[in-house]
Amino acid sequence: MNTSDFNTFHATVKGKSFDDGKIEIVDMVTRSGSCFSVNQVIQILKLFSFDGKKADACVMFYKTIADPQNWYQVSNAFTFSSDWSKCKSKTTG
Repeated sequence: MNTSDFNTFHATVKGKSFDDGKIEIVDMVTRSGSCFSVNQVIQILKLFSFDGKKADACVMFYKTIADPQNWYQVSNAFTFSSDWSKCKSKTTG
């Protein structure tokens, strides 16, 4: 996603008070055909309060990744390794 569009997306997600609202925006944008870098995904995931919702968003983002060779870096956005494992099992197996 280009920088301008990403900044708008980031601000929209950040503006949602609760993770449920954030996940709705992520769902909508990931279904639109946009592609994201792993760095962009990490920035969005860090806006979530709870790792469970991060894992849900992570699964949504996986199919949109422009640089899948860097997917392992997403693990840095999680507080608990169990939630990263949940995401990983639903994306890369």
